[in-house]
Amino acid sequence: EGVATPIVRGMAHDVTEQRETEKRLREVSELLLSKVRESEHTIRELKLFRTLVDHCNDAIEVVDPETLRFLDVNEKACSELGYSREELLSMRVFDIDPVVTEASAAKTLEKLRKSGSLVMDSLHRRKDGITFPVEVSMKRVQLERDYIIAISRDLSERKLAEARLRASQDRYRAVHDRSPVGICWVETATGRLLGANPKYCEIIGRTEQDLLGRTFQSITHPDDLAMNLEKLQQLVEGEVRHFEMEKRYLRPDGSVRWAAVEVAAMWAEGDEPVWHMAIVQDITEHKQAEEALRRSERTQKLILDHLSVGVILSSVGEERALYQNPKFLELFGYSIGQFPTVAEWWPLAYPDPVYREWVCREWQRHITEAARTQGEIEPMELTITCHDGTKKYVRVLAKVIGDRNFVTFIDLSERKQVEEALKKSEEKFSKAFRQS
Repeated sequence: EGVATPIVRGMAHDVTEQRETEKRLREVSELLLSKVRESEHTIRELKLFRTLVDHCNDAIEVVDPETLRFLDVNEKACSELGYSREELLSMRVFDIDPVVTEASAAKTLEKLRKSGSLVMDSLHRRKDGITFPVEVSMKRVQLERDYIIAISRDLSERKLAEARLRASQDRYRAVHDRSPVGICWVETATGRLLGANPKYCEIIGRTEQDLLGRTFQSITHPDDLAMNLEKLQQLVEGEVRHFEMEKRYLRPDGSVRWAAVEVAAMWAEGDEPVWHMAIVQDITEHKQAEEALRRSERTQKLILDHLSVGVILSSVGEERALYQNPKFLELFGYSIGQFPTVAEWWPLAYPDPVYREWVCREWQRHITEAARTQGEIEPMELTITCHDGTKKYVRVLAKVIGDRNFVTFIDLSERKQVEEALKKSEEKFSKAFRQS
C-alpha cells in the first residue's frame, strides 16, 4: 500500500541436484527390482533344474577332480547307493567304487584332461555292501574351477538280460549243433539256403558252405518238387503257417534219402514272406523197412494163395478177419466179407447152437493159452457146415504170430469117409464072422 505499482517478492532455490538424485534413486530402484525379478526367475529355474536332476533315472554326481570328493549328488544317486545326501557329500569316489584305485583314478583324470569326456564300465557298492554293474559317463566342466560331472547308469537289468541272451544262444547253438534232426533256413522267395546244421548236412551229403550256394529245389527229387512248391505257395499266401510232407533228397553221390519235412513260416502274420525254417528227419531206413515189409507180405501172400490148405488171418483181441486164401473159399464157400469178425463166423460154420457153444468155448480156451505162451494153438478136429449146406470134417491148427492169429484148415473129409467105410466094413466082417 502507498505505492503505485504492486511489488512481488519471491525466493528461488536450486533443485537440480535433488532432481538428479531422485532420478538416480528411481533408476536404482528399478534396477534393483529388475535384479530381484531376475533372481527370482533364476531361483525358479534352479529349482526346476534341481527337480529335473533329482528325478533323473540315472545317478548324477559332481566330483572334485583334486580330491575325488562328492560336491553334489541327485536323489537317484542317494536311493541307488542307499546313503543320504549328507553322507555322500562326506565321501569320496573310492568309498562307493571298489574297482577304483589311486593309480586307475590318476589314469582316468589324465584321459579326461585330454579328451574332456569318458565312458567306462565299473562297479558301485551300496551301503549294505551289495555291488552292481554301472556305466559311468564322465565330463570335465570348467567354470570358476574344474568339476567332474559323472552320470552313472545301473546296468543290472541289462547285464542280466545279456546273460540270459547268452544262455539262450548257447542253448540254441547246442540244439542247433547237436540236434538229431536236420535244420535249415531258406529264403522263401528264391529257395536259396541261408544256413544248415550239421545233421542236415549229413542227410544231404554236402557241407554247409556247399549248400549256401544252392536252392532247396536243386537238391529235391524231381518227382517230389511239384508238391513241395505247391505247399510252399500255400505258406506264402498265408493259407497255412506250417506244413508237413515226405520227400526225397538227391545226394551228390547219386543216392536218394527219404525225409519227413516240417516247414514253418518265420515271418509275422501280415508281413511279407522273408524266410522259412525246415526241420528234416531222415526216414530212409524206415522207408526201406516198409518196402521190405511190403515185399515180404507180397511173398507171403503169394505162398498163402498157393497153399493146399485153407488159411485165415485174424487180429489178436478183436479177432477181426484180415485175409483168406483161395483154398479157404474153395473148401467152405465163405468169404471174409460175410464174416468180418471170428464171432460172425461161428453161426455160419456151426449152425447147431449146442455144438457151436462147445466149439466157441474150446477155441477161446486154446487161443487164450496160445496168446499167453506165444505158442501154437492146440489142434482141433471139427465139423464145419459149408455155404452150400454140405459138411466138411477138418483139422484146425492155429498159431499166434505177433498181433495176428494164423489159422489153417486141413480137409479130413475123405480120410473120415475112408475111416467110416473101413469101420463099417470091419463091423460087417465081424458080424459075418460071428454068424458063421
